[in-house]
Amino acid sequence: MVKTQVEPDRTTIILTPNQSASWRQTKWFLIVLGSFVLSIAVAWSFVGAWIVLPFAGFEVGLLTFLMMKVCRNTYQKQVVTVDERKIKVESGVDMPDKTHAFNRHDSHLNITEPEHSMDKARLTLTDRKKSLELGAFLNQQDCKIARTQLSEAGLIVCSNKWWRSQQ
Repeated sequence: MVKTQVEPDRTTIILTPNQSASWRQTKWFLIVLGSFVLSIAVAWSFVGAWIVLPFAGFEVGLLTFLMMKVCRNTYQKQVVTVDERKIKVESGVDMPDKTHAFNRHDSHLNITEPEHSMDKARLTLTDRKKSLELGAFLNQQDCKIARTQLSEAGLIVCSNKWWRSQQ
């Protein structure tokens, strides 16, 4: 998702991935599925196939670990603040853990256009010393919106396929 806040002296663009489920919904899914799998494993152990229990426990544990990791990654955020003199990019999951500052007059937004229509463009904020990819977690439609919003915020946009119009 792309959210923009325009103020007289600065523009703030917030980039976040789409969330298919909240943390609460993920926990309920894990409880229901885990209960179902473990109840079947317990039933089989009463019949005499006790070897099923460790595998069911491993399955539920692995699913829980992976779902927690995926859910946590959907809470990523990049906040791009553009003012008259600088561009500040803060990124992190719960709170900003990385902050990058760019001089606005030396910076530009480099667009790497996709080779295939199903791919998305790659947005890179670049100055003389460093580069930073913006919105790597965005989908194709949100990437186009972010490109438009960053351009409207006053960033110079350069494309590797400059002869094509923006799609």
